[in-house]
Amino acid sequence: MSIYSLLIIGVFVAFAALRRSPTPSYLLLMIIGVAVVCTLDLVRTLKTGRANTWMNGTATREHQPRRFWKYIFEGYAFLALCVIAVFFILLWPDFFQQ
Repeated sequence: MSIYSLLIIGVFVAFAALRRSPTPSYLLLMIIGVAVVCTLDLVRTLKTGRANTWMNGTATREHQPRRFWKYIFEGYAFLALCVIAVFFILLWPDFFQQ
């Protein structure tokens, strides 16, 4: 899930950097939407103790703690990237405008 979200944000940032995005608010809403989905996934993963990893199947807190916590920390890192992107858009909106 995080890999796909990161790719989506990368594509939208590339289009915005090429001046194809209608407004910076469009990009801001997209990043916030992806961050919300990632947050909901992290909450579900922490609540159930099962992480649906991208390539390795399901990792559980009891049987595969290393893979489980790696998934959790990757989710937190992705949320940090989303926060940085939101602040970048809010502080420098002229970079994304036509």
